[in-house]
Amino acid sequence: ESDCMLSSLSSNVVLAKARAKYGKRLKEKDYRNLLDCKSVAEVAAYLKANTDYHDVLTGINEYDIHRGQLEVLIKQKLFYNLSSFVRYELSVGEQLADYVIARAEIEEILDALMLMSAGRQEEYSQAAPLYLAKHTKIHMEQFSSIQTYGEFLDALGSSVYRRLLAPFEPKPGEPVDVFAVENQLYSYLFSHVQEIIDHRVRGKTKKEVRELFQGYIDLENYARIIRMKKRFRAHPEFIEKNLLPFGSLKPKQLNALIHAETANQAAAIFRTTSRGKKTANVEYNFVDELAQRIKFISGKHYIHFSSHPPVVLLSYIFLADTEVHNITTIVEGIRYQVSVDDIKKLLILPTDKAG
Repeated sequence: ESDCMLSSLSSNVVLAKARAKYGKRLKEKDYRNLLDCKSVAEVAAYLKANTDYHDVLTGINEYDIHRGQLEVLIKQKLFYNLSSFVRYELSVGEQLADYVIARAEIEEILDALMLMSAGRQEEYSQAAPLYLAKHTKIHMEQFSSIQTYGEFLDALGSSVYRRLLAPFEPKPGEPVDVFAVENQLYSYLFSHVQEIIDHRVRGKTKKEVRELFQGYIDLENYARIIRMKKRFRAHPEFIEKNLLPFGSLKPKQLNALIHAETANQAAAIFRTTSRGKKTANVEYNFVDELAQRIKFISGKHYIHFSSHPPVVLLSYIFLADTEVHNITTIVEGIRYQVSVDDIKKLLILPTDKAG
């Protein structure tokens, strides 16, 4: 009896807390003001003075901040926000904690690998997330000096990633297949979510979590197919190998998409699927944005209307991700002197008054 009471109490805490945090999100006027900023320092100063990011930016001299450091602090805020839910969410709390940490680890691993591949590994130290250090078995401090894939694997220490990524060591003189590494890492991460869906949630909660998660994966896979056909004229075997092994698209539908002659043909096939029909009215500029936009739209729907803590938490994660994406896009845009109109096209902004 008390156990049941406890879990319904913690459910209410999670729902209230997630909605309260969502209430502190950046609003339309914040984005307008951020888009007016002319430097990374101005962005940092605005966030520090006017938004919920003031706590991670307190004590930071915003006029001395490096773009990488600002991005780390923005991610740190998200990490702490998510960690604060974990102790209340009894049904999936522990798994959620693992998921939040694994997600952060994977981002760091990919950053380090990209920098190493570009011969710019020393840049890693400028943006190493110290907040993650006490939660991980990865030796992130080694990332800024890795020269070879072997050294990269050593930096992964005794973490699960070392075993996952050992098979991708390239032959001497060949580049790392970053695509394949990324796919392996995200497949591992999403199998974690799949595990939560399969074993930890039931009934209506299961249905909603699955819808949120699968919608995102379907669109992520669709974007990959289009991208590989357009940019690389990739063979079907290569495409198949680089898709995430989840989602609601049927094998027959996926197969048709993979074997479509052109990107346009693939797009036409996708429009006939139930996922394609559900997302037909979503506007976007580049296919890569579609998954992110759907995360935002479905997250917004479920954070207001679901009464299931795991669903509201996943929605909150999706919405918080969008905010991190937006701030990072603005910062990068300013750094590369992209026009405000062009930066704006890449943002996923709240448009209606309910936001």
